[in-house]
Amino acid sequence: MLFKPAEENDFCCTGYTEQSDFFTDERAFVPTNQTRQLSLGEVNLLIYDTLNETQASNSTLAQAGTTQFDKDILANFNDLFWHGGKQTPSYAEDITNGQNLKTKIDTLKKELALSTENLAKDDVIKLIKRYPLIIKFLDEKWQNDHNILMNVLPFDPNVLQVAGNKTLLAMIKDLPFDKTYLAYASPAAKDNEEVVIAFLNHNEFNFDYCSKKMRSNPNVMLVAIAKNSMFFPSASDDLKNNEDFLLKCIETSPKAFKHMSEQARNNPRLVKAAIALDSSLKKYVGNHIALELK
Repeated sequence: MLFKPAEENDFCCTGYTEQSDFFTDERAFVPTNQTRQLSLGEVNLLIYDTLNETQASNSTLAQAGTTQFDKDILANFNDLFWHGGKQTPSYAEDITNGQNLKTKIDTLKKELALSTENLAKDDVIKLIKRYPLIIKFLDEKWQNDHNILMNVLPFDPNVLQVAGNKTLLAMIKDLPFDKTYLAYASPAAKDNEEVVIAFLNHNEFNFDYCSKKMRSNPNVMLVAIAKNSMFFPSASDDLKNNEDFLLKCIETSPKAFKHMSEQARNNPRLVKAAIALDSSLKKYVGNHIALELK
């Protein structure tokens, strides 16, 4: 959310992440409490990147490119990234001619990646702390630098969205245990079994940010259920109807049995396995089997 406080020159940006409640499977947007002071130029870039990343229609992007927004964003980009007397790219003066907005921005991003490729690491950290969004435009070697990400993380955890899977796996051991950092990872990372399992082992409540694909993954779900049997209801319907998977759930966490369907709790194979591991689960046995047990 972007807003400009009264009588202030800068804008504020409060980020939100989508979070699910594993009791009800309802989803809500929760503020991350990461508020930044942004100039008008930074706001324009944030708007453009949001449009682009959310796959706004070509007509929407094209419309943005025909308005004053086009001129403003290009000027702002140059002010932000080639300020302080640094040499502006030679083509920047006439880049507004003959190209659509996306092409112009992509060209400037490439130039930015090249111009920052050989910066000292301390300078890159200072740059990102001043303007966290810039990490999305830097060379991949900076985006996957463990030291840079750990330094910037307290200022804006959204920097994790640019980290590759190998980088995330290497970083997990150094992340605070009380945070659910999977929330800030890229969609590709949230769909990676190894990454998701590592985050679950780091903090079980990272499960709230597992993708639909991972909730259909038996390996991921077994790790989650081993951490907390209350995660069982969030498994996909295919898994909840798979007898072999249900048996593995019971073997992993017997209390998962009480969250299973009536049909599953009337399955003799599952009932036998559950009661053998935890006799207190008899009270959750389905009505049909319960009569046989008396």
